[in-house]
Amino acid sequence: MPHPDLDLFGVDSEFPPKTNIPLFREKLATLSRAATPSVETKVTDQFVGHLLDLFGNVLDYIDGLEQDVFDLKVVLSTTVQHSTVIENELSSQTERISNKSQKFEFIVNSSVDWMALVNRGYTYEAANESMAAFFGKTVEQLVGRSVEKTWGTDFFEAHIRGSIDSCFEGDEIQEHLLCQLPRQRERWCEFTYTPYRNAANEITHVACIARDISARRRAENLLRDHTLYLDKVNDAIIVIGLDQKVYYWNKSAERIYGWKREHVIDKKKVDTIIPTSEKLDFILGAVREFGEWRGEMVHISKSRKEIAVDSNWMVINSHEKEEFIVITITDITEKKLLEQQFLRIQRMEGIGAVASGIAHDLNNVLSALFMSVRLLKPKCNDDKSVEILDLLDNSAKRGVNLVRQILEFARGIDGNELVISVQKVLIEIQAFLKSTFPKEISVACQVPVDLWQVVGNPTQLHQVILNLCVNSKDAMTSGGTLFLAAENMAVREKRRQGISPGIPNGNYVRLVVRDTGVGIAKSVLAKIFDPFFTTKEKGKGTGLGLSTVQTIVKNHGGFMEVKSRLNRGAEFMIYLPATPQVGGAHGVDEQLNFTAMRTLGQWRGG
Repeated sequence: MPHPDLDLFGVDSEFPPKTNIPLFREKLATLSRAATPSVETKVTDQFVGHLLDLFGNVLDYIDGLEQDVFDLKVVLSTTVQHSTVIENELSSQTERISNKSQKFEFIVNSSVDWMALVNRGYTYEAANESMAAFFGKTVEQLVGRSVEKTWGTDFFEAHIRGSIDSCFEGDEIQEHLLCQLPRQRERWCEFTYTPYRNAANEITHVACIARDISARRRAENLLRDHTLYLDKVNDAIIVIGLDQKVYYWNKSAERIYGWKREHVIDKKKVDTIIPTSEKLDFILGAVREFGEWRGEMVHISKSRKEIAVDSNWMVINSHEKEEFIVITITDITEKKLLEQQFLRIQRMEGIGAVASGIAHDLNNVLSALFMSVRLLKPKCNDDKSVEILDLLDNSAKRGVNLVRQILEFARGIDGNELVISVQKVLIEIQAFLKSTFPKEISVACQVPVDLWQVVGNPTQLHQVILNLCVNSKDAMTSGGTLFLAAENMAVREKRRQGISPGIPNGNYVRLVVRDTGVGIAKSVLAKIFDPFFTTKEKGKGTGLGLSTVQTIVKNHGGFMEVKSRLNRGAEFMIYLPATPQVGGAHGVDEQLNFTAMRTLGQWRGG
């Protein structure tokens, strides 16, 4: 029978499921103290020794177990702390990923294009809201649905399966298809299939993007029957949507603006050709309110050239109740230029009306000069004085001819023409320039003795050369050299070195006026012959000199060329048709065929 003090934990002395270790240790200590006096005759000393050893071992074991439990608590506490930090970091990462996912999902769902991800089982694993709305479903209803069931077996087998299969093989597909779905009207769609690769570069899905291009197709269908006619008209015809995107662009629009049709349709907006957004907003506002707008404005071409146009904007409705704006544009740039020329002509008519009065006064002045020269000649005995008087007499006659030419030009009367010796004209002009130009400017002249003759008005020819020489003098403010030259020039296709291709074949007398002045900038070289254009200071030039020179040369059937560089001088070359007798007089085999030669009049100067 066990000793009563040994029954510490119950009848069977087994550890209960939940043992209080400190209490257990305390009871064992009490038992060891009471064991010796409690054992009498029935318990031997040997048993007591073994029992005490057992109790000692149990106490040692309990001490070790208590230390292990303490260490376990420390480890557990540290683990809990680390677990809390990891949990917080994981929560923060999850929140960031969730925010990015929400933003990406917002972008995808905001797109008007239909987007979906298809797996190898031809099932949608992801889709955006635009695609789900097109099929009348939610995104949750569309995800997990088969592509075949969604689009219909016939359409799937005919158009979709093959494209998806090719995409899984690595191809990128783009195609336009007419979609016919149950309980929906036909839609033209642009499909794009792109392979999706995982981290191992394996194609696991296909990204499908579809865009509704029905509006563009309907606009094309609206004009399809009239395309040939619309491409033949001179006016540009452009069709745009309310979003300002271009849906139609005819051939005349290509010609006027410089953009090809394929580079504009569905790729550019109408603001490309309109320089200011304020003007465009005003026009679109008027079109929306009144249904039409018409007016003149300035458009911009591909080369950034300004184009004056008369445009008409009108709203039309297609049979699907969609609104488009048809723009009819007429290029009136040439018309505006003609209007400016007409205003200049009116101004010249006013000048002509004044010129007659000025000419009368000049004739009185020149008459006094003529009388003075005739009175002074008999009283001058030395050659130098006679030479000066002859120069004054010739200059006065030239002045009379210039006044007469101004009157003829202003009244529209053609001057008389005759055969002119260009050699004689240049020699006379050289002598005049040497006596009138500043000494800082030297005048040189080179004329061959066998120079061909030309047909024209001598006074006008003098005016042409003098105008060019005066311009050269003004360009040589610090002095320089003025060079006059003339040569025979037979222009032929086989020997056109240094001659403009715009000059026809024929025999010409080429006059050259070259200076060493400041030259002409390349930016203004193309404008120097425009009426009223001048680079001189205000009050020092009318801008009519070179314009008059070019007009006279053209009226004589000739052509002009200009070569110039800044600070390198300028060179003007005039090509005047030679007379038909050049072949017999100078041994030239080829002769000009003058089929429209005007009757030569008798010219009397002075």
